[in-house]
Amino acid sequence: MPSVCSPNGQSPPRAFRPVRRPSPTPARLSFPTEARPVSRRKARRRALSLTSLIDVIFLLLLFFMLSSTFSRFAEVELTVGAAGDGGTADAAPLFLRLAPDTLSLNGELVALDALAGAFPDVEAEAPLVVLVSMAAGVTSQRLTDLLGVLRGVPGIAPTVLGS
Repeated sequence: MPSVCSPNGQSPPRAFRPVRRPSPTPARLSFPTEARPVSRRKARRRALSLTSLIDVIFLLLLFFMLSSTFSRFAEVELTVGAAGDGGTADAAPLFLRLAPDTLSLNGELVALDALAGAFPDVEAEAPLVVLVSMAAGVTSQRLTDLLGVLRGVPGIAPTVLGS
């Protein structure tokens, strides 16, 4: 190998000397499977940084807090009829039959929008009892709509009859 010299005739410092590497040979590049050298060093695992994970969780928490609403949902008071000793009633109860497509008050068909005006005026101290009976196939949304209308009528105490 020709020596590399600086203009003043001295060899360059060690850091600048060219490194001569042997050329790769096919024997060096491919080892048979059984003769492949085994590394005795164990692979060191890097410690996971939890900082990025905490950042992502914090951002998700912030997103869900800002995107949700904190308003209170409307509550519907529900009284379910139960068996008991028959008490005395001041007025006869009204019967309301709720079907998937129809609504009847004491046997007469009534539209849900016109239901509030179909009740008689109540001036007694005790509320007027309305017994709500449901046909098969009535959705909970339809029952909730009915109870919402009944809530707007003063002096009415609806009771939902079970099966």
